[in-house]
Amino acid sequence: MKQGLGGLVELRLKQNSIAVVHRGALDHVAATLEVLDLSKNNLTKLEPGALNVAAHLQHVDLSENQLNDVDGAFDGLLRLSRLDLRQNRLSAVTANTFSGLSDLRYLRLDDNRVSSIDSRAFATLDRLMYLVLRGNRLGAAEFRFHFSSRLLSYVDLSDCGLERFPVGLPGSVRYLQLRRNRLRTLRRRDLTDMAGELNILVLDENELESIDNDTFATTTNLQQMWLNGNQLRTVPRSLPLTLQRLFIDSNRLESLTVQDFPPPASGAWQLNTLSAMSNNISFVGSDALASLARLSTLDLAANRIRKLYADTFAGNGRLCTLTLSKNPLEELSARCMAGLDDLQTLSLAYIPTAEISLAEDAFGDRLPSLRKLDLTSSPGLVEALMKSDTAVVSLGEVQDLVLLGSELETLDEDFLDVFPSLAVLHLSSGRWRCDASLLWFRNWLLSTPVHVDPPPEQIVCAGPGQVRGRALISLGDADFRPVDSAPSPIRRRRPPLPLVTTVSPSSTEHNATPTLHPHPQYSGPLTWEDLRGMPALQGRNHRRTTRPLHGNLFAPTTSGLISSKPGSPTNDRVMLIIAMTVLVTVLAAVVILAVIVYTCRKQPAAEPKMPETGNRNEPIGVAGGRTGRHVIYFVANSNRSPEMGEARMGGAKSDTVVEMGNMIDSHHRVALLPERNVNDKGSLRVYKWEDF
Repeated sequence: MKQGLGGLVELRLKQNSIAVVHRGALDHVAATLEVLDLSKNNLTKLEPGALNVAAHLQHVDLSENQLNDVDGAFDGLLRLSRLDLRQNRLSAVTANTFSGLSDLRYLRLDDNRVSSIDSRAFATLDRLMYLVLRGNRLGAAEFRFHFSSRLLSYVDLSDCGLERFPVGLPGSVRYLQLRRNRLRTLRRRDLTDMAGELNILVLDENELESIDNDTFATTTNLQQMWLNGNQLRTVPRSLPLTLQRLFIDSNRLESLTVQDFPPPASGAWQLNTLSAMSNNISFVGSDALASLARLSTLDLAANRIRKLYADTFAGNGRLCTLTLSKNPLEELSARCMAGLDDLQTLSLAYIPTAEISLAEDAFGDRLPSLRKLDLTSSPGLVEALMKSDTAVVSLGEVQDLVLLGSELETLDEDFLDVFPSLAVLHLSSGRWRCDASLLWFRNWLLSTPVHVDPPPEQIVCAGPGQVRGRALISLGDADFRPVDSAPSPIRRRRPPLPLVTTVSPSSTEHNATPTLHPHPQYSGPLTWEDLRGMPALQGRNHRRTTRPLHGNLFAPTTSGLISSKPGSPTNDRVMLIIAMTVLVTVLAAVVILAVIVYTCRKQPAAEPKMPETGNRNEPIGVAGGRTGRHVIYFVANSNRSPEMGEARMGGAKSDTVVEMGNMIDSHHRVALLPERNVNDKGSLRVYKWEDF
């Protein structure tokens, strides 16, 4: 260093390419220098005596260098308070490494390669308060530390590969981190030396399988404990009443019962935060949390809870945040959330259950403090809430409502009455049916001061067809089709009207004279859908029967139609009607057959392969695996109305348009076969008689 820097207090040479600090390099600034920063250089060596000339040094930062030996480098630095040696290549800490640093308070050795620590390495550090050894290679060896300091309060031994609890830590330690080691058990003797002052114990991501029941009997000041990512099957017993925060996520807990937090003989539980997410909890007893009167935050997300019992949270009147997301909830019993007068945030997101039993008073009388309700990707629960008459009444104070991924099709206008305090609405669905029932919602989106996220222009219609893909707020009034309207069904050629045989009540069974007329319920143009709902034969004791008289579609029957004497005018008229009907039907069949033959010859097609069925003897085209003696098939164009139904045929989806029901008996059905041939690119399939 050149002269002229005699009054220098801080010297920062961070991130240069300095490799060595030679003896005498600091002579010209040694008298006043207090802070020296040589971090992020390429230092491999500190020559003996290079730093000790600066007797007033208080803070030395040598982090992120290549140092592998610093013994003797700090001799004489009696005022040194902070020493940072993290991310170097130190492999051992000897009794001479920090000798003479009696004023050292802050020491960082994390992320070196330390595998050996002399038992007296820290014995002379009388004022040491903060020690970090995280990320070294201490391994399975048992370390017995000796500390002369009675001020040491923070020790971090995380990521050191420890298989045993460190021995020799002073009773002054208040914050002990042992994350990501290999500890399997925890016993009372492990904590005895520091039991009186220990406030925070972090044991995350070890291999803990058991904790002795009396382990925490003497930790009378323990306030926070972190046990995430272990193998525990139960909550540790004998937890101190002073504990305020317990984190036991990602373990193997199977239940929460009153044994986990028993009512204390004296005093009261101070626990205000309990997190047990990502366990295997399937049962939460109705009295399991009853003793935790000061509980304000509870997280039970990502467990296997299927049912919430009555009064589960009755003793948690101070609970402000409750998270039950990612549970397969099936039942919310009556008053299961009663008593949560201070609850402000309730998360029931990602509930996968499609159908949920929701008691009308599941939320009790009301949740007066609830401000945020998260129902993200819980369509089954959203549907249950929307159907409930009284359960949603308890949610009237909600200001922030999350319905992302709700899969809603419509939204009732009562929504505004249920959530009168709404300020923020998170809403998304891919199934919006933009008919007249959503007209109010469009108007509301265009005028509301409520913040809607995603923006209203991203609320897109999934139907009806004429508005599919359009933003709801872009629709005009005329685009909102009435709720009960639908596209007119495709009308097929009207079949002959069924005739009704009416028998006079005063007549006897043998001399009754029938009167034939169209069925009064089918006075208009008939469709296949009309025929499907036609009444079948009535019971024997009924005096009025409906009997279609068309043998080509249904099995012919004349029973009960001709009861007059031969040669009578009535009988002649009936016989004439029957003869004419048969003649017309035969002529129609001939014409249809001629058309089929002509079409087959004009457009020859490969022999079609019929769909496989579970039973090769079963007629193809009979839905549901039912068989019959007479099955008639029709050819239909594949451009079908979306309203037409589908049926299972041959183990695959069928384009069946109509399946006639039991009009005479179970042996007579009419169905349309799939019209497209898998071997034909055309839109129409023509069947051969062999296919039937």
